[in-house]
Amino acid sequence: MDDIQNQRDERGIKIQQTGITDVWLPLLIDNQNVQANVRFTVSLRHDLRGTHMSRLMEILTDWTNKPLDLPAVRSILTEARDKLDTDSANIHIAFKYFVECTAPVSKKKSLLDIDCVFSGELNNNSESFTLSVQVPFTSLCPCSKAISDFGAHNQRSFCKVVLKFDNIDKIISINEFTELIQ
Repeated sequence: MDDIQNQRDERGIKIQQTGITDVWLPLLIDNQNVQANVRFTVSLRHDLRGTHMSRLMEILTDWTNKPLDLPAVRSILTEARDKLDTDSANIHIAFKYFVECTAPVSKKKSLLDIDCVFSGELNNNSESFTLSVQVPFTSLCPCSKAISDFGAHNQRSFCKVVLKFDNIDKIISINEFTELIQ
């Protein structure tokens, strides 16, 4: 059988992104098992007709039993660039992360789910890494509080913050990030 993707492409068209999307995997993030939805893409040189998508899955599968953080994301992207002989690799890893929180009145502890995303892009001459968190919170309406003895109006809200890292060797943990936002 002919290996079509490894045949030389004479058209001279570079493909900016090709890869896999909507892949669900179990990952270990900050000692917490999470279910992550992954989009993982690479570019293709102008002389390549295609790539082996299964190589991307092989790389991801190797990380299902290892701790994953932003430096590990760099390793994943570097491995993809090397294995697939490409100029750039991109990854987007979305997951729910649970943080412990304490109720203000009862002081009871519970878990709060936080929507998080690790993303990274690695090119021949640049790299970009971000951590995104969306933290739910409740705010008290000051007008309602001013006219009520009890039962003032509360509003549920979300605060979404995206941190771009220049140096992923010095990153903040999701727990620390969430505490700062709260």
